[in-house]
Amino acid sequence: MNKPLSLENNSSSTEGECGSGYANEHEVWKNFNQNQITHSIAHYLMAIDEASEGSEYGCKAVNVSRILGVSRNAVSLQLKTLQQHEFIHLSGNKLIALTERGKTVVNNVVAARRSVKRFLVQFLGVTEELAEQDSCKVEHLISQETRNGLAKLIQFVGDQPALATPFIEALNNYQVHCEEDSQHHCPLCQHGCLLKDNIS
Repeated sequence: MNKPLSLENNSSSTEGECGSGYANEHEVWKNFNQNQITHSIAHYLMAIDEASEGSEYGCKAVNVSRILGVSRNAVSLQLKTLQQHEFIHLSGNKLIALTERGKTVVNNVVAARRSVKRFLVQFLGVTEELAEQDSCKVEHLISQETRNGLAKLIQFVGDQPALATPFIEALNNYQVHCEEDSQHHCPLCQHGCLLKDNIS
């Protein structure tokens, strides 16, 4: 029997674990790898949900293959994994339907993506295209606590524009700066400056 579904990373990680040295990074890494919902699983479930729209019986593998742009063989292999995790049900006539467990994953992932994308665009000024890409990368990984926090922030902005608007405007107008020795006093630059693209 599978463990109860959780999109959590099952980690009590804090800034101390990931931000001040590498003392506990291996524990965080192991917890990350234990997450049942991989990027591939999330998108297969969302494709099944899309392909099943308007049908109470589910969809065929060919429809999922068409949506994701992958081969039928690739779909067949992934369906076995989805069945093992009890995310889908395969009927006798080979129709694929999401279980309640699978539907929960889809709902959580979609909500997470929308929240992250809105945060990136509205608060950080990221372009729509890039925000879509970045939110897609993390949609299946962020915890319920983080999703709740994003929902609270976004709702606060909508309910309290008099308080939120000046902050957002000030944030967007703020010019971030970096000094040569910033790694010595910047809390974010202990292992390299975040403002520099160090990947070649």
